[in-house]
Amino acid sequence: MRLTVLLAAGLTLVSCSDKKKETQVSAPPLEKIVSGATKLDSLVSHEVFSRLATKGPVYIRQIYLVYDKISPRFGRVQRGHGSRGDSGRRPRHETIAMVKKLLGEIKKGADFKDLMVKYSDDPNSGPRSLLMEVLQDGPPTKMKSFAPRLKLGEVGVFSDQNAYRIVKRVPPPPKVKDIDSKEILARKPDAGKVSYKVIHVGWRLLKQIYAGNISHKAILRNQAQAAELALSLVKQLNGGADFEKLYKEFTETIPKGITKHQHHFGPLAKVLEKGHGHGDKGHGDKGHGGHEAGGHDDAHLNPAERMARDADASLKATQLVKIHRLALRLKIGETGVVLSKFGYHVVKRYK
Repeated sequence: MRLTVLLAAGLTLVSCSDKKKETQVSAPPLEKIVSGATKLDSLVSHEVFSRLATKGPVYIRQIYLVYDKISPRFGRVQRGHGSRGDSGRRPRHETIAMVKKLLGEIKKGADFKDLMVKYSDDPNSGPRSLLMEVLQDGPPTKMKSFAPRLKLGEVGVFSDQNAYRIVKRVPPPPKVKDIDSKEILARKPDAGKVSYKVIHVGWRLLKQIYAGNISHKAILRNQAQAAELALSLVKQLNGGADFEKLYKEFTETIPKGITKHQHHFGPLAKVLEKGHGHGDKGHGDKGHGGHEAGGHDDAHLNPAERMARDADASLKATQLVKIHRLALRLKIGETGVVLSKFGYHVVKRYK
């Protein structure tokens, strides 16, 4: 393990890295990532943007410091955040001074999580110093360009929409035990008509894939807690609990605009297989997100399995088809659970 502090030409970095190599991908040209104004900002860690990026999701903590606008966490009254004047907004020069002060404290060994709790203007991650997952798919953002280029343990700075972000890259969280209903998924699919309902259970690290539209309850839980909740819901529903009550209390709403190819899943969805399971003839909504299969090719596959096989299927199709797979194998009145990139899906079959 090596600790590095770099101060040069306005560049501020604090790093702590080991010898483990990571898969990296080429970085796009710098001018496509940062604006001219950002390039001239001596507080920004420009060197990070020019590196190769680590492939795959990375995990960070951040101290988010706004200027010339009301803090989304603290509002107009800011304890320890500098003077706000009559407007309640901290001027940019005071935010810059705050960034420099916090970087100095970090280099001296201050706990990054403690600084988040005390100073970060982010209302979600700040109060509990929460970990954030940064994915590299979807529309480009400065965070997606910056975070994968940091080394593990390294701290850097970039500016973004009237704010400075002090970002520390951290190791991924421990893996959570697989809770998929494997015994049910190993069964042969039902060849008839299947109707089912779904509760989507999310957690804080899914905020990006939900395009920010995730419930406050999900923000407050980690994946292990989400897994525990999903198993609890399965047990309650198999024991006769009211589905609608649990649905209203716990489900997340999967965003509709992620891809051009849409699949909508409401509280009640239907899967129809004719004969021995023919190809999928359409993906339109039927009432609450129904899906039907008609007489096309691939007679040996049911619609869900054929969709999953398609290499060019959208993120939504390839992930949420797992719900169909489970539903086709449930017995009437039975509940199971399956994991996708959108979280845990608690599925109950009705007919």
